[in-house]
Amino acid sequence: MKKKNILLNVFIFIAVFSIIIIKPISDLDELWNYNTARAVSEGLIPYKDISMITTPLLPMITSVFLKLIANEVIISRILATIIWTGILFTVYKILKNLIKEESTCLICTALIGILCRDIYCIDYNVTVLFIALTILYQELKCLQKGTNSDNKKDFIIRNISRACNMYETKYRSNTCWNSSII
Repeated sequence: MKKKNILLNVFIFIAVFSIIIIKPISDLDELWNYNTARAVSEGLIPYKDISMITTPLLPMITSVFLKLIANEVIISRILATIIWTGILFTVYKILKNLIKEESTCLICTALIGILCRDIYCIDYNVTVLFIALTILYQELKCLQKGTNSDNKKDFIIRNISRACNMYETKYRSNTCWNSSII
């Protein structure tokens, strides 16, 4: 990674973190995602012990960090900062591939960052956006290089895309889906 890219990532991280850290803990999505990850880190099973709407990929990833580092909201906020840094940097790289003018790309990325500042928190939709933008960037790089399809890369991209849905677990309660009711 070039030195300029590292500096840009550090700048984005500091900017996003400075916005996230001063926000009061009042966003219900942030609290819900933190509490779900906390419950998973304590050994509860998604869909069986925890009522969930989204798939358990993000709470499982977050729960690992909560278990290893500290069981605090700040850990969720640091992970949110990392995800948003990845999103904004990927947006910058996509714009750089499409527009080529660096100052325009930086301005557009900054505007997107400013527009999204109210939703800076760890969220399943944000994680899916990051994965989708990463895949888009990889595909744009391949199109610019003019390379043919690579089966290994396509296999990896397909599996990363599936990570957005992760899986449908079999732990759902039978009381809700009783066959005599349906």
